[in-house]
Amino acid sequence: KLLATDYHGNPLQVGDRVTWSIAASCNQCDFCTGYNLPQKCERLFKYGHARSAANGLECLNGGFADYIYLRPGTAIFRLPDELDDKSAVSLNCAAATVMDGLRKLDQPIGDTAIVIGLGMLGLYTCAILGHQGWRNLIGIDINPQRAELATHFGATQNLVWSDQIHRQINQTVKSCGADLVVEACGNPAALTSALDWLRFGGQLLSLGYVYPQAMVNFSADLLVRKCLTVSGNHNYHPRSLGQVIDFVQQTQDRYLYSSLVGEVFPLLEIDQAFAQAKRQNAVRIAIAPNLTD
Repeated sequence: KLLATDYHGNPLQVGDRVTWSIAASCNQCDFCTGYNLPQKCERLFKYGHARSAANGLECLNGGFADYIYLRPGTAIFRLPDELDDKSAVSLNCAAATVMDGLRKLDQPIGDTAIVIGLGMLGLYTCAILGHQGWRNLIGIDINPQRAELATHFGATQNLVWSDQIHRQINQTVKSCGADLVVEACGNPAALTSALDWLRFGGQLLSLGYVYPQAMVNFSADLLVRKCLTVSGNHNYHPRSLGQVIDFVQQTQDRYLYSSLVGEVFPLLEIDQAFAQAKRQNAVRIAIAPNLTD
């Protein structure tokens, strides 16, 4: 009998609460073994992105269902009993991406970091940077409620994006500029602004441009003359999922992660769930397939 195991090779039991990586990788191609990018595997299977056109178990590949089939090459992690479902639901598609991106940076704790865009990506970024001890951590969003929420997840200051944002940043950041800017919104103006706000030798991490033809116009001499480092991150190495599970468990008394998920709908009410999500009254809306009430 073949037993399923978690990422660390430990057998899984019926009834274990688990989460899993956003994709299954082959663990054999160059991207998996040579470049340390299993999330870009040559035979990558990404949950929730493939059509449910296969036969048998392989058609169960999306989250809006009673069951899902986890393919070989999927990293599975047990969830701690202390971590409630609402705190765990966004770990494998938001929190792990942030953890993976920040892990790639060669950036010591500095004076000032700026996070542009305060959805799940941005709020988890604030939480991790805030826990690291950045002295001046600024969260920016076009939505005043999202901006205010950042102060509950590590930001020392929040700003609402407007025509005055450059003046506000110049008044807030010391004259040499910010040490780190994380773009988590996908708006082209965020990248050009980030290049202006960074100090000489500063770093930019971009997470939000995940749509086709995300064209940005800027003067490339800024990269050269300011000696900037620009990094992008899409999806994550499975180990980052394990790291962020530990992080959220350790910091859940400081940050109320469960508050980021609003109303929970049964699967049969998925249309109502999408309608509620469009109202943007909560950062996330949840579907619980086994919910009957």
